[in-house]
Amino acid sequence: MKITYISHATLLIEVAGVKIVTDPWVKGSSYCDQWHLFPKSLSPDLIRDADFVLYSHGHEDHLHQASLQTINKNAKLFYPYSWYGGTTTFFKELGFNHVKEVLNEETVNLNDRIRVTYLSNNLDNVIVIEANGQVIVNVNDALPSASPLMIARFISKINQRWKKIDYVFSSYGGASYFPNTVHFSEKNDIEIGETRELFFVNNFCKIISGLNPAFAVPFATDFVLLDDNQRWINKIKFPREKIRDFYHNYTGGSTSVKVIEAYPNDYFSDMQFQQASP
Repeated sequence: MKITYISHATLLIEVAGVKIVTDPWVKGSSYCDQWHLFPKSLSPDLIRDADFVLYSHGHEDHLHQASLQTINKNAKLFYPYSWYGGTTTFFKELGFNHVKEVLNEETVNLNDRIRVTYLSNNLDNVIVIEANGQVIVNVNDALPSASPLMIARFISKINQRWKKIDYVFSSYGGASYFPNTVHFSEKNDIEIGETRELFFVNNFCKIISGLNPAFAVPFATDFVLLDDNQRWINKIKFPREKIRDFYHNYTGGSTSVKVIEAYPNDYFSDMQFQQASP
C-alpha cells in the first residue's frame, strides 16, 4: 500500500494497482473565492486516473467541483447518505455514471481486497478503509469539533470493530465563519481565535490517543483566507510543526503513536514515511 498526501483532505491510496482518492480539492479556491489551498498541491495530475473517489461530506473544500472534473469519468464515486437529495444527479450531470450512496455504518467492497465503511456524525463522516490487512481511519472533519461524549462514542465504536489501526488522518483546526467574520467591540478576535484552535488540536489529540494508530497525520486544514479583513486568522492557526510535541505533552510522553508532519507529495509506503515535498 502507498498513501500519498496530495493537498488539504486529498489522499491518493494505491493498493495492488487500484487508485483511491479521498475528498479531492487540488486546484482553485472554494467558498466564493474566500478559501485558498495552502500549501498547494504539487501533483494534482496524480488523481486523474483514480479508480474510486470517496467523499466524506459535501462542504466545498471536500466536494470541490473543479477538482472532481479533472478526474476521468470512469471513476466510481461513493458518497455518504444524507437527507439532501440531488447528489447523484449532480455527479451524473458532471459525467460520472458510477455513483453509489453509502448508508451509515454500511461496508462496501471495492474489490476482494479493499473494504470501505462510512460512520456518520450528522453531515460529516469518518471513512474507514481496509486494504491488504491494513486499516486507515479517515476522520477528516467528523470529530475534531465534536463534544467529548461524541468523540468517546466514536472511539469506542471504531475500536470495537477495528482492533488494530495503522493510520489516522484528521483535521486539527477551525473551518467556519466564526470568529473571523463576526466582530463587535467587546470581542477579542485573537484571544478567541487562539482558544478555538487549542480546542481543535486538543480534540485531535483526544482522537489519536483513543484510537492509538501506528501513524497519526494532521491534515484537512490546508487553506488560507486572503481577503484583507480576514488575513489575520491565518496567523493564529495552530502550527502543524508543533502538533507532534503538543501530542506528546498531552499524553505525558507515554505513547507509541508517530505523529507525522506531512505536506503535499509526502507519502507512506509499506509502513514507512517518505518526505518528498520541498
